Amino acid sequence: MNKIFQIGILFFILIVAVSCGQKEQTKHIIVYGSSQCHHCVDFLQQLDSAKMTYEFKDFMLAEKRYDEEMLKKLEAINFRDYINLPVVEVEGQFFVEAKFDEVREAAFN
Repeated sequence: MNKIFQIGILFFILIVAVSCGQKEQTKHIIVYGSSQCHHCVDFLQQLDSAKMTYEFKDFMLAEKRYDEEMLKKLEAINFRDYINLPVVEVEGQFFVEAKFDEVREAAFN
């Protein structure tokens, strides 16, 4: 009986440790870029590998005018620098030439 109790306690501790280590993405991610840009494609693959959800706004879809939408948003926050893709928005926070780690941190905090 004592051995079964110890195994039960260890199993419970393991379940609690695993569930506490997993965070859920809490913020919406928008990725502005081009399906023809290897930086953008690589970034999207990283998001997919991490099983993160996002909305991709592809500049190659000319009828959508996502480039204008992105430029208006960057202008609204007074961004006045060179723009390198991908540009990522995490609920109003922008990352130009986004790096996966900084976007992941913003999406989970």
